Amino acid sequence: MAINETIVTGRKFRRLINKDSKLWQRISWWTKAGDVEFNDGKTAEQKLGNINGITSDFSVNNDSMAASSSLSHRAHTRFMEFTDNGRIISIKIGEDGSPYIEYKDGADTVLKKLGDIESGKEFTYNVRLGHNDAGVSSAVFPIIGTPESIEIRMNQCNYAANSTWTISLRDSNGNVVSKLTTSKASGTISKIFTDDKIKDVVSCHCSGLSGWNFICNGTIICRY
Repeated sequence: MAINETIVTGRKFRRLINKDSKLWQRISWWTKAGDVEFNDGKTAEQKLGNINGITSDFSVNNDSMAASSSLSHRAHTRFMEFTDNGRIISIKIGEDGSPYIEYKDGADTVLKKLGDIESGKEFTYNVRLGHNDAGVSSAVFPIIGTPESIEIRMNQCNYAANSTWTISLRDSNGNVVSKLTTSKASGTISKIFTDDKIKDVVSCHCSGLSGWNFICNGTIICRY
């Protein structure tokens, strides 16, 4: 038989327990977390007792703090940006030692080498090395992906006697894969690197041992 009842919350009453000292007891319909039992038999204290607040701060590293909806939303937004709206499944190192991304393309799963660039694309770096006193002038440029060819075009002028400059293509360990060195004082020097070694190139280093008024201008062209 169902019990005919009403639930009372948020109310209180007082009972006088010492008339001479006018001491009252305040009795409330407030319940401790340890008295509230869930359907699985656990109390509210057991389920939620370790939570000591809510935070929206990414820098907080505390097991007792719960993430706010604002923090969760920002985390989800950054996750979707990083994974191309959830298309990227994982990032792994292939048997060739190169990084690959595994992503969804419709109903298919595709493995793509990280850093691959669409065929036919071209990147150009402008190079300027200069000095008006004895010393070394240098610059470093990253090589993105695996180009089919790397062309170096350099124009020189105002070279001091016995000055030289070098363009070197290097792998991830800093080893020189290919290089171009000249001490020509004027004119244009151009070289295209197309051998198998450039697949390991990750950076281009330009340096010159300069004399007075050393100037060197040029371009580095990566074709894919």
